[in-house]
Amino acid sequence: MAQLKSRCSSSDGYVVPNTPPFEIIVNTGGILSMNSSLTNPSRIFTCGNFMWPGITNNGGIVIIDAAFARPTEIKDAITAIESIGGTLKIKSAVFDQNHIALDLKNGAFLHSGPQTGDGLMGIDFKCTGGVINKSPHSSEPSLAHIQLTNVSDIQIGFIGAANHASYTNNFSDAIYGIKAINSQATIMNNSFTSINNPTNSSGNCTYCGSSIYFENTDNVSRDLTIGNIYNVNSGYEWTEYYENNFSNSKNGITIRGDQSVLIQSNEFSNLYQGIRCNRNLFDVTINEENNFSDVKFGIILFNVRNDILIDGNIFNDPTERYENLNFFRTAISIQNSNTIPTNLVNITNNTISKYRIGIHGLNSQITALWVTVFSLILVIL
Repeated sequence: MAQLKSRCSSSDGYVVPNTPPFEIIVNTGGILSMNSSLTNPSRIFTCGNFMWPGITNNGGIVIIDAAFARPTEIKDAITAIESIGGTLKIKSAVFDQNHIALDLKNGAFLHSGPQTGDGLMGIDFKCTGGVINKSPHSSEPSLAHIQLTNVSDIQIGFIGAANHASYTNNFSDAIYGIKAINSQATIMNNSFTSINNPTNSSGNCTYCGSSIYFENTDNVSRDLTIGNIYNVNSGYEWTEYYENNFSNSKNGITIRGDQSVLIQSNEFSNLYQGIRCNRNLFDVTINEENNFSDVKFGIILFNVRNDILIDGNIFNDPTERYENLNFFRTAISIQNSNTIPTNLVNITNNTISKYRIGIHGLNSQITALWVTVFSLILVIL
């Protein structure tokens, strides 16, 4: 086992040299294992002012298995881990000051069930100080903490048999928390905060600042499950950790293109948009008490051309701020939803309070509408 000894006088860990550029490559049949204990954590970072390329997994196996009190740390990489197929298992890690933390492509990274003891869990994705401080991305925010391209299936998050909060993945200070193209995923037990459009970005980046961003560019149906049902019965308290938490960011969940969507039991607070879905020919279900608090636009579904169910959610706007009186502070907006008369748009059992507009419909046939409302306007056009 090769070790890179620290050349930084005040730091301990493994340091990658800047010249020549140093990278780690794992090919098919190879295994890279980074372990740590309570007394011996693993750290990879650079000295000086330059980033390093990162770890590339070409069909091999990469495992990070650390004690929660001493997570493995990977910093200062252009892409900390790029995995082109292969196997990736991470428990207890910190990814900091990376342009992209995990870039996963052309494979399946699924682990069978919420309490399966491998996958991606207990990870802290961040960019300390809000921007990268080394070249070539100096003064830029992290682009994405997890990036998926043509991933046939993946589970992001895990619920342990005990100490469930230890397994939560935390995402902060990036343009995207999770950014995916043509990929299928189950996402649970994650917390997103400070995911925002960079202040120095050029033009209007509508989708920048999305905690979760999924886009399909073909007509293939892929499942996207975010959260799951919270079982209130005794013995099932652990199901509380299915939820994902979105706060203090521009957007919570943004979906473009065809995706079978199931969003259940998540928390949204202090956001511009909670959930937005555009141009989708498959079913969208948002139910089981997603909770929206101080979210300017709770749910916007635009050109969703299949069945829609929005049921049992709670919308509360405690500030009652009414900037931009045309449309600001809308709980649910359904626009251009029906091209087939048999498609159903069901908005049922939701509680909406203190929004300026509770439910807004435009060019949409809403076939069922039951809602508890307090202090709002209902607009169907």
